[in-house]
Amino acid sequence: MGQHDFQFDAVAYAKNALACHFRNRAAFHLRGDVFVYFEEGRPDVRVTPTVFVVCGSWRMPRSCYNAWETGIALQLGMEVHSHTTKANALEDKKEIYRWQGMYEF
Repeated sequence: MGQHDFQFDAVAYAKNALACHFRNRAAFHLRGDVFVYFEEGRPDVRVTPTVFVVCGSWRMPRSCYNAWETGIALQLGMEVHSHTTKANALEDKKEIYRWQGMYEF
């Protein structure tokens, strides 16, 4: 979650806007700030999006999202960052997202 008011407000707005957009869809998972694992047995291959959406996955309490269990990758990932975390978000995570087939980041 954002460290400053601007970041917090941006995350809250994104979460509320996405929840409103998908409100009539039964199978979608809207979450953020949890680990997303892509491969079983590879805990090093993970990201922690600020906000993410997975369509086709049921809403349920989760401590993390295991894409390899559901077979459904993230459709949308959003990063809210500060100038000090910008390089990590734009390079490392972008590469992982592209590798997983998500091109909207």
